[in-house]
Amino acid sequence: MIAPPPLRGRLRRTWYALFAHHRGLLPIQAAAIPHLLDGRECLLCAPTAGGKTEALVAAALEHATGAEGAHGPEVVYVCPTRALVNDVHRRLTPIAHRLHLRVGRHTADHRPDQDHLPHLLVTTPEGLDARLCRHPGTLRDTRWLLLDELHLLAGALRGDQLATLVERLRVLTTAAGGRLCVAGASATLPEPEAVAARYLRDPVVVSVPAAGRRLDLTARSAETMDQVLAALSAGRGKTLVFANSRNRTEAVAAALRGRPPFGDAVYAHHGSLLKAERERVEAAFLSRSTALCVATQTLELGIDIGDVDRVALYGPPADVSSLLQRIGRAGRRTGHAEVLLLAADPAEALRFAFLLDRAEAGDLCGDLLAYHPASVIQQAASLLMQNRTHTLTVPALLERLPPWQAAYWSPERLSATLAERVDLFRRHEGVFLPADGLEQAYARGSMHSQLGGDGPGVVVFDALTQRPIGRVEAVDKGESLTLGGHTAKVVGRRGNDVWVEGATSANLARFKPRPGPVMGPTDARRYLSFLGVPAPDAALMPGLWVHGLGEAHGRVVAAVLKALRYPVSPAGPLAFAVEELPGDVHRPPPDLPVDLLLSALDRLQASLARLTGQGPDFRHLPAEERARAVRLALPPELVRARWRSLRWIAPPPDVRTRLLAVISPAASDDET
Repeated sequence: MIAPPPLRGRLRRTWYALFAHHRGLLPIQAAAIPHLLDGRECLLCAPTAGGKTEALVAAALEHATGAEGAHGPEVVYVCPTRALVNDVHRRLTPIAHRLHLRVGRHTADHRPDQDHLPHLLVTTPEGLDARLCRHPGTLRDTRWLLLDELHLLAGALRGDQLATLVERLRVLTTAAGGRLCVAGASATLPEPEAVAARYLRDPVVVSVPAAGRRLDLTARSAETMDQVLAALSAGRGKTLVFANSRNRTEAVAAALRGRPPFGDAVYAHHGSLLKAERERVEAAFLSRSTALCVATQTLELGIDIGDVDRVALYGPPADVSSLLQRIGRAGRRTGHAEVLLLAADPAEALRFAFLLDRAEAGDLCGDLLAYHPASVIQQAASLLMQNRTHTLTVPALLERLPPWQAAYWSPERLSATLAERVDLFRRHEGVFLPADGLEQAYARGSMHSQLGGDGPGVVVFDALTQRPIGRVEAVDKGESLTLGGHTAKVVGRRGNDVWVEGATSANLARFKPRPGPVMGPTDARRYLSFLGVPAPDAALMPGLWVHGLGEAHGRVVAAVLKALRYPVSPAGPLAFAVEELPGDVHRPPPDLPVDLLLSALDRLQASLARLTGQGPDFRHLPAEERARAVRLALPPELVRARWRSLRWIAPPPDVRTRLLAVISPAASDDET
């Protein structure tokens, strides 16, 4: 740690509250705080537990006046999840209290007191959207907007929403005579300069390398549940286990509960558990010195669950960024991280090895996705309802889009896109007014999210305590299930709710299916090189053409090859499965006709929209705008160039063995 004396002198109000109990500043704090104090907009890139939160808030709180006459918060802190909002709120409350400042939350679960607004507001993108839309006057005195964990938002639909919200808040504060300073932070970003350009003005990217933590990595086979349980039971202290599905999470937690060394201190944590249950688990795990918690990605972020002695990964995470987030949960205070890797088969073992190799090289293998044009519909609705007259013009909307989004639209195309949504907008003489659907969505509060809902499902209650536990897709009376790591049987039902009590054994709960991770072209190409097929090589094998194009690009190329009478079907993001070819045609064509590429992009619109995260409003775009959005996400000239660059070879036997271990034929999309 370092403590530059001049910087301490510039933090006259916040030094004691933030740093006096430490020996000095962490590297990211020493590097970023001077820029922020000077009013520069910064993107902070530092490893987990590197002090990014304190670096973000130091300058903002130093300048916060705490004036009682202010209309609302001077500082707004945006987190990607409600769980992280709660954690940041808990961590910042005592710090702000020392400065005589109030901290509040705005999420679907918590609302600040409108008559006693906080000086620092912690919220989500959806919460910021709701406040801008419904109470814009409370944000006119905001001077700092802090964006945390940007890797979960940048390049995604919610990230496009947040970028527009940043621009809307700039316009609002400027009109009130103020100046907004925006700063962001993340532990893992593949393209920090490009991300900074989407959210910040004249940004400074401040990056510090990961500290020299000692990693003790152990890899174990996990082909059977007995092997998983034996490996996890060998630990002591606090163990955090990451699983890649809710059913894996439930199975491990239920099987370990009551067994030594953790006994009843075994918990499950995932998105189908209700908020109160997740918070109960977080508090219980935080308070125990010996415990085990099994979680999906819900605990990847910086939620404080205490000092974790060991992290176990039951199956490889989706990407390098997720691997670093999960490993980073261990050894935060001691500098010694014990990590257990559990692979269920050779494919998982190879994926683990690849992710570790890329993490060691500092290569996140990520692709920053293009703009999602359908996001403009929700933002237009929000801005329309923000206006006191409940009207909106296209020029006003374009002025409030960030430049990189506004450049995509012409006024005529944007007007036609909004006019398509007759359920939301009524157009009258160039002005848009709210239709009945928008009025209803505003009244329900459902208009602030870019994501479709999960549907009602079935809420499960504990029959003894009447406490709601979680939400599952469906339950039959008399059925047993495992939820929250507890086995239970259904003993009652009322409407769409069920009550359960303990049981000795149970089936795994049925959860609403959710899409899995999508492997992009950079990840796929790097992975193929790791397996022994370096770029620009591609592998010809019996029954397989191994291309490494990634899932979405591969889906498009497969459709073109089918149109050319090649009997192929997608076999995951790395390869095509190929039937026996007629005559002497055994190699892929060297080029793809442009007309067939464009036709494939149009024909595969629905599946490609899912793979590129276009969101629920995509289907409501005009036909020409849907085609334009897909071609923006998957430029046909880029798809064609990547295909033309491949050099087809026959791989040696050892490489073939590795490729066969990780490639399994997948069902082709109906649209192909």
